[in-house]
Amino acid sequence: MAGEREIARSPHRKIARSGDLMDYPFFLAASSANEPPPPGKGPSRWRRRALWALALGAAVLSPLLLCWVVFLRPYLTPIDPARLTAYHPFRSEEARERYLAHYDAVGRQWPAASTTLLVPTSYGRTFVRVSGPATGPPLVLLPGGGSSLHMWAPNVAALSEHCRVYAVDRLGDIGRSTCLRPLRTNAEVVENLDELFTVLQLGTDIRLMGLSYGGWEAAEYALVHPERLARVVLIAPAATLFNLPPDFAWRGLLLLLPYRGFMESMMRWSLPHLGTATDPAGRKQFDSLVDEAYLGMRSFDLRQGAIPRVLSDEQLASIQPPMLFIVGEDETLYPASDAVARLARIAPRVHAELIRGAGHDLTWVKRAQVEAAVLTFLR
Repeated sequence: MAGEREIARSPHRKIARSGDLMDYPFFLAASSANEPPPPGKGPSRWRRRALWALALGAAVLSPLLLCWVVFLRPYLTPIDPARLTAYHPFRSEEARERYLAHYDAVGRQWPAASTTLLVPTSYGRTFVRVSGPATGPPLVLLPGGGSSLHMWAPNVAALSEHCRVYAVDRLGDIGRSTCLRPLRTNAEVVENLDELFTVLQLGTDIRLMGLSYGGWEAAEYALVHPERLARVVLIAPAATLFNLPPDFAWRGLLLLLPYRGFMESMMRWSLPHLGTATDPAGRKQFDSLVDEAYLGMRSFDLRQGAIPRVLSDEQLASIQPPMLFIVGEDETLYPASDAVARLARIAPRVHAELIRGAGHDLTWVKRAQVEAAVLTFLR
């Protein structure tokens, strides 16, 4: 009985007793396979996880580093006036020729009789297209960011009937202007505009109108030089009243990548009604805006300019020139009704108009309504 108990407790002995000696090595191999590896042999579970995490991090960070080196770092580096190329501000001579051919073709469709000027300031050479009667009061048009003066083409015929219109290509942006010194602060933006108005001999009776980034520029200028302004029109100004949303930031970063789809996505987001237009004229207008903006981004060696800021209650309340604020109810940069309410609370002298059925695209999709409001205010 003792021997039988010993055999039952020891499978090794049971195999030996059965005479199945050939099976013994395989039994040992099967048993050892279920045992954990000895300490110090092979990577631990945590070490394997760390290696996977490093590999994943490298896979994610490598493209980001490439984008930083190739696209973002040059954009954030100010231009060096001592190292300008012969084709500055373009990326290459080929890019210069390609863009200017497109620009001039669009310019030939300007719907009002006009002349052009190249105006020197200490910051560069500003291209200006002048329309309207020589004796009319001066009206300066500042375009949105990533746009040329051509964005005012739908409105210039009406605006130039009674005003001498000066449509401006911003320094440091797309268009025919050439920036020779970086415009990095709001003070530099204001100084450049003041020099421009002085060289143009516009005097102290200026009507100043800007859309988006141009609207912010107009607001900044009104704070510093109210004595030169007769009236100011802000159309959906960037920032100024509220911070730009996160959607704008990440969509804007994607524009640095050479893919037209990112530009189209950005413009469909910011121009919600024009971007979803079903009529042929609306689709053509939207495609034209995307094409010009994308061609400009790919052709110019663009650098970051001054970032629009939100004005304080005290600054908004201190604005002296008569001011008109126009915004579409579907504005994507900030809640339109909140913007109107903030102005009514702290700057009641600013006349605000909310345009139904429009967003940041109000000068295109609600052209007649915007023009009527502006002309009524300017008179």
